[in-house]
Amino acid sequence: MSDVGYNDTHIGGTTGGFLIWNIDKASVPGMTFIGAAPPNSLSTAAVWKILVIDNTTAITRIRYAESNSRFDKVWDDRAGYDNG
Repeated sequence: MSDVGYNDTHIGGTTGGFLIWNIDKASVPGMTFIGAAPPNSLSTAAVWKILVIDNTTAITRIRYAESNSRFDKVWDDRAGYDNG
């Protein structure tokens, strides 16, 4: 396992692993973004699945960016997707 933490950190190995994972808790207050992509993917490539945890209200909402779980998002654009 490689580094574990927050803000663009890969969780799990990128050699022989199935996915790399990024976690961002800092870009948008009250929101956590969790991204998964194939190993060696660039953050600028449209190959990411992004899950959004919204803690901005009394009820925590967990949803996929753009309301779909396809691997077709760009990690660098995570805050700009429709997360409602």
